[in-house]
Amino acid sequence: MPNFSDCDFPPLRQESIPRKRRTDADVGRASGAPASITDFPNELLLAILQYLPGIDLDNFQLPTLVSLSRVNRRFHNLVAAELYATYNSFFCEPYLFLRSIISNADLARRVRHVDITYGENAYEQRKRYVANAQDKKAIKDGLRASGIADWKTLASLYNTDHVELESIYAAIIMQTPKIASMIVHDGWLGSYGESRNPDWVDLFRRANSRTSPGLMHKFENLQSLTVELLELKLIALAPALRTPSLRKLTLKGLVEFEYGGKSVAQVIRKLIPSRCNNIEELSIKQSILQNDILAVVVEASQHLRVFSYDITLDNVGEAFDLGQLGSKTLIAALESQSDSLESLVFLKDRGATEDLPPMFDLCGSLRGFSSLAHLKCQLESIAGDGNSAATLPQRLPPALKTMSVSLSNQSGPDTFDPLLGLKHLSSSYTTRTPHLQEIRLVAEDIVYSGRFYDYAGTVALFSRTDIKFILGRNVLFDDSWTPQRTAGWGFHAVPDDEVTSESSGEISLYSNN
Repeated sequence: MPNFSDCDFPPLRQESIPRKRRTDADVGRASGAPASITDFPNELLLAILQYLPGIDLDNFQLPTLVSLSRVNRRFHNLVAAELYATYNSFFCEPYLFLRSIISNADLARRVRHVDITYGENAYEQRKRYVANAQDKKAIKDGLRASGIADWKTLASLYNTDHVELESIYAAIIMQTPKIASMIVHDGWLGSYGESRNPDWVDLFRRANSRTSPGLMHKFENLQSLTVELLELKLIALAPALRTPSLRKLTLKGLVEFEYGGKSVAQVIRKLIPSRCNNIEELSIKQSILQNDILAVVVEASQHLRVFSYDITLDNVGEAFDLGQLGSKTLIAALESQSDSLESLVFLKDRGATEDLPPMFDLCGSLRGFSSLAHLKCQLESIAGDGNSAATLPQRLPPALKTMSVSLSNQSGPDTFDPLLGLKHLSSSYTTRTPHLQEIRLVAEDIVYSGRFYDYAGTVALFSRTDIKFILGRNVLFDDSWTPQRTAGWGFHAVPDDEVTSESSGEISLYSNN
């Protein structure tokens, strides 16, 4: 990580710099000199800047942009948009950045993206900047100009030597009216075993409050919000979910279920009422939500188009009780968006597949989802158990265009053929799913059940249709895992490369036939 000096932000001071008068001697010396980068036209410099790498942990352009910005005002004006476009707490000491944007509204308006990490041990090795009297005055004057009622309290907080990083991040967000996306890595805040909600969440409460937030923006340009949760819950995040401009929401590590007889869903519904936001893409990663609570989050959107949900039990604590998960099914939780949902991704890890009841599958029917064109899930989730596999075509949405399904090693009773539903689909798709164009089946290399699956027969059936059938594989073990080391176990053969129904005649697959 580069260590910028205190004067790096702002890279070019606001004070006017005395210009040296150019003499005839200077002109003479310059006339025969070779061209340098300062002689390049702006158009060429801007084209060169496009080749700089992005801001990431391994290879980023921030030091280069800082160096260019400090050459002269012309260079500063050329790179300022890129230099201030993203605030990433990994690269930049927050107080220095806050001092820059709070002193210069034009720089603050250039910030479009914020990526912050806070909590215990966050950047504990980084030396904190110690503000001087001039710095503190700049922060105080900037907050006074914002018109916020409690600006004095905030100024005192931000100018405290040991203020938490998260509070400074909130101040940066408060000063950036053009912010379009936020990525937040949540962490523990507070002391003596008592956690507190982060200040950035309070900014959303202020923005959505009926009382005037002063001159502070109301997140009018925020399109995307990603939160990796550690301590936060939906109750605390509720103000952010009511942001009118928000179109994409990603929550990672969320654990929400009722406990102690409390109706968490009812409490959250009061904070996030039905159709209160314009979120079109909702992604819930590595999480587990009671379906009643999930329904509240889904219903909050006026027109949800894309929904992605992968379930894990890795983050649940001792209070988690399967008996308190209610009776609402996953499909019932999504029904409020049956007219608008276009893409659905639903996955579960091994633990969730083994322990969760069927209501956490796509049991039931997706026929009522009239706009659903793209589906990705585990085959067992949509095909059901052995008694209902033949009804797979009847479960699928009528507008389906592409379907990607994975086949795990947990395929139900020995008499259950998980591919049976796909075989039925090959003969009935013209009436059940007439728009279906592509099916992708991803299978594991090793099946613990010791059974072989008829991949060749399935590929052959779809080779006679207009549907492109792609057979891939999901490698579970490294190259040292060989059949010789697992003698007596059953294997199914999947080729190294993907196999499609268009090339099935050229591939030999082991099967029951």
